[in-house]
Amino acid sequence: MARFGLLVKMTAAAGQGYALIKIMKEAATLMKEAPGCDSYVVHAAADDNDIIWITEIWRDEQSHEQSLSVEGVGELIGQARPMIGGMEMTKLRTLTD
Repeated sequence: MARFGLLVKMTAAAGQGYALIKIMKEAATLMKEAPGCDSYVVHAAADDNDIIWITEIWRDEQSHEQSLSVEGVGELIGQARPMIGGMEMTKLRTLTD
């Protein structure tokens, strides 16, 4: 059974890259304990800290949806929203381990 994946590209509002990276790293720590989360990795573009990539792999899409109710996640989303200048999200089916 293919797992559910997300590839997220965030563009930080001007000058907010480092602060947004810090919040997303906190989110990654919370996701380590989320049921069904196999991987949640935060990346910064090699040449621009205002471009943040997040790769996520979940057992299924429902596990991802339920992760939004993990304690502390809502607070981090609230902190991050004003720092995000743009966001693109692509849903994926993982085909390999």
